[in-house]
Amino acid sequence: AHGTAIGRAGYQEEQEQQGQNTFDQRRVGHDGTVVRPEEGILGQGAAIIPSEGKLYAPFEGKVSSIFDTRHAICLQSEAGAEMLIHIGLETVSLGGKYYTAKVKDGDMVKTGDLLIEFDLNSSRKEFDTITPVLITNADDFSAVEALQTTGTIKAGKAFLKVKQ
Repeated sequence: AHGTAIGRAGYQEEQEQQGQNTFDQRRVGHDGTVVRPEEGILGQGAAIIPSEGKLYAPFEGKVSSIFDTRHAICLQSEAGAEMLIHIGLETVSLGGKYYTAKVKDGDMVKTGDLLIEFDLNSSRKEFDTITPVLITNADDFSAVEALQTTGTIKAGKAFLKVKQ
């Protein structure tokens, strides 16, 4: 079975079932350029260089944690996938300067909700704004796959596939 529903802000949610396996597609949270797949001690996913200073919810779920410095957020999907989105490298040292959170810990979010606004130009002047997007509990799933590993991408496009 294959189902599609249109979500908020033009986002599209899809789940594809093949036998007992469910593929849950995660959307990208902002416009930018995909530069590489990411895999490391924090999880599996990909990295994006943002082209705008807005980060949107890539799926429906809960804000597990938003860092005090507002440069990173952890989300949990209804299916249990935990995602870390970390805007920039070493941006924690900015102490929240240039970043405005639009959500707080425990908030329920819908796909396309604005999570964080940030001054991209000011951030870029001080730090690399490459943004890792990682499934931190990838070991709980049979596979995490980046659907796009290079090129430009728009917020709302299918980006990661998480296989149950």
